Amino acid sequence: MLDFKYRTNKKNLVIFVHGLFGSDATWDKDYPLYSLLWKDEIIKNNFDIATFSYYSQLISENKFFHKIKNLFGGKIKKNLPIKEISKIFRTSLDIEKSNYENIVFIGHSMGGLIGKDYIINNIGVIDMYISIATPHHGSEYAKFASAHNQAKNLKINSKDLEELNNTWISLSKLPKAFYFYGSYDNVVSVESAIPRTLENSSNCYPFAEDHLSIVKPENENNPFYKKLKQVLTDFVDETNFEKIILHNFSKMQLDSQDIIDDLRSHSYSLKNTIELEQLKSIFNYTNSSMDLLSKDSLKAFVNQYSQDLYKYSPKIKEVAFVGISLIPLSVLEGFILRNSTKKRYFVNYNQGEIEYRELNDVQTPKITFSYKISESITESVCIKIQSSFPMEDSSIKAIYPDFDIVEISANTVSRDNITSYSEILQFKNKFRELLSELKIKGVKQIHLFIGAPVCINIACGEIIQTHDPNVIVYNYLNGKYDWGLSLKNNDIIKL
Repeated sequence: MLDFKYRTNKKNLVIFVHGLFGSDATWDKDYPLYSLLWKDEIIKNNFDIATFSYYSQLISENKFFHKIKNLFGGKIKKNLPIKEISKIFRTSLDIEKSNYENIVFIGHSMGGLIGKDYIINNIGVIDMYISIATPHHGSEYAKFASAHNQAKNLKINSKDLEELNNTWISLSKLPKAFYFYGSYDNVVSVESAIPRTLENSSNCYPFAEDHLSIVKPENENNPFYKKLKQVLTDFVDETNFEKIILHNFSKMQLDSQDIIDDLRSHSYSLKNTIELEQLKSIFNYTNSSMDLLSKDSLKAFVNQYSQDLYKYSPKIKEVAFVGISLIPLSVLEGFILRNSTKKRYFVNYNQGEIEYRELNDVQTPKITFSYKISESITESVCIKIQSSFPMEDSSIKAIYPDFDIVEISANTVSRDNITSYSEILQFKNKFRELLSELKIKGVKQIHLFIGAPVCINIACGEIIQTHDPNVIVYNYLNGKYDWGLSLKNNDIIKL
């Protein structure tokens, strides 16, 4: 069973598993590794810590002891093979795994092989695997204990290890893996501690330690401890399920931290933030300075923005959108993040003050959208979406005088009229219906002009598919449209 050393019902669990001839003393005795980790606030606030131990002795209990224990009802222990230990580990973890969103496996020596066997037979349970001085290709010392039920699995290039390694590398879905080893280790060679397919991997780390000293750091300054702590804290950042994309393109010079503090003061559970500087995807440009950028600068800006969104999208399960964004960028966010994340929207209903509130869950929308299409229509059309303010056809006709205009409009047009998620859903259904109808009518290109809050902009991006007509979405600044972005190839149109 799992022995919990620290349990405070966090969403992440890290499990330590010892190696051949080891026990919990591997992690407990002299310099307890998990106790050292627990001193770190990030680890303490994000992980529960447990160990898993199994019977592993140089000499198993002999038949005489078995008879005595049978006589008095004692538990008979023996050295079990790796696969059987892996199955016992599965039984132990099955009892607890539903309590955690993410599980990290840390195995020392043979413990790393137990982890590999478990992961191979239980795909998707372990989210990160850390191997410490593990004999992935065996150990020379195993030949001296060839009759030992566990050591015989650890002979250099044994059949069992080859099968384990070949199955491991053939899997299409593996957890993120790190390989730590001691350069002074005489039990497991460097060649064995690193899987052959990963000899040049950036996830392999040597330390000036031997086979046992590597897992017994004396203090927080030990390089192995510092690297392990970094790997675990990076994992927290990568898996934190709530992220904020904080738009700060408002004409109001709002302080980012003030916005975060306001949200937290109203008990919004925002565990981590991706701010403009951190993501690189939101830069310190204001609306006015964006207007001064050249076409090439805008192109570089949008390309970097896209790259960062694609980079982070697999890691983000839920994202909160806050503040005022540029229209093309928020549509792009929806387009890139449309399938990967749950989205939450926070709106500032008090102009001039920081007072953000999340949209509500009312099921019946007060705001609904509708549209009309004429029987015949040009191959290139302009769509104007009215929600926050009325939009004049003349400003669009000044740009594209020969294209038809299709209007999709809210039943009530006013600033911040969108207050519920059901209203976004109703808009999405109408917009999808409109795009499908335009495609049937032979439309090849859509010029999208939006007068709506960020949540509607993002909803547009979510609904637009790669098989739809090419969509170019335009930015509105100081009473005019100044540039557009093609969602197909990130091309910039300067007006």
